[in-house]
Amino acid sequence: MFSKALHVALYMPLIPALGCTRPTSEQQAVSPAIRTTPESQPSSEVSNALMAAILDNDIECAKRLMTQLADINVAPGWPVSPLSLAAAWGRLEIATELLRRGADASHVNKMARGQTPLHDAARRGQLDLIRLLVSHNANVNAVTTDGFTPLMAGASSCNSRVAIMLLN
Repeated sequence: MFSKALHVALYMPLIPALGCTRPTSEQQAVSPAIRTTPESQPSSEVSNALMAAILDNDIECAKRLMTQLADINVAPGWPVSPLSLAAAWGRLEIATELLRRGADASHVNKMARGQTPLHDAARRGQLDLIRLLVSHNANVNAVTTDGFTPLMAGASSCNSRVAIMLLN
């Protein structure tokens, strides 16, 4: 989904300022470290870093970045919510933490044709994430702007286990 260069460009310049990890010399060569406190980071930079941490499955960094978002359900500049990204990529621990911090399991991603985290998990066959989202009252009948439900998203990926789970 993302190239290494894009990942480094979005995420790596922020991690020293956000207290996640020490950048490597390769990362420092791409972009100099931002020398500000996490509180002074623009929300789009924080959301970029959070989304990259989710893709990277960097749980500890993601937890620190979650505290910097004004709204846990929105990542400015991204078409999906942090929970949708975690659901699609199978990031169970990060998704659990997002839900613990108040993320909406049925959040509608308006910039992504009205998909919910459950649509994303179903489309990618993420059974553990589907269970987690349903246990947090995700709307199994949510409909996207083009008429797709999570069941249809799961069926379109030819995953019968997703379909059976959502029907139960």
